[in-house]
Amino acid sequence: MGDVLTKVTNTETQTKKTKLERWQNVEDSFRIVKPTALYKKNVLLVDDVITTGATLSALCDQMVKCDPESITVGALATGVT
Repeated sequence: MGDVLTKVTNTETQTKKTKLERWQNVEDSFRIVKPTALYKKNVLLVDDVITTGATLSALCDQMVKCDPESITVGALATGVT
C-alpha cells in the first residue's frame, strides 16, 4: 500500500471510540502517492474487520479522486459498535 497510498496522520486506536469519533479520527488520514496506479484500475480494498466503515470510507474518499474503474471492498468479518 505504501507506494500508492500512505497514511499521513498517526491516528489513535479506534477500539474505544464512538461511531462519530471513529469517522473523525480517520478523516483526511490518507493520501494518494501515485495516482496513476489507480487510474482506470479495478481496486480491491481488504480490511480485517468492518465495524463503522470509517477507515474504508476515508480510503475510498482519496481513491475516487484518481478515477479508478471500480473500488470493491472485502472483509474477513463485520462487527457492530
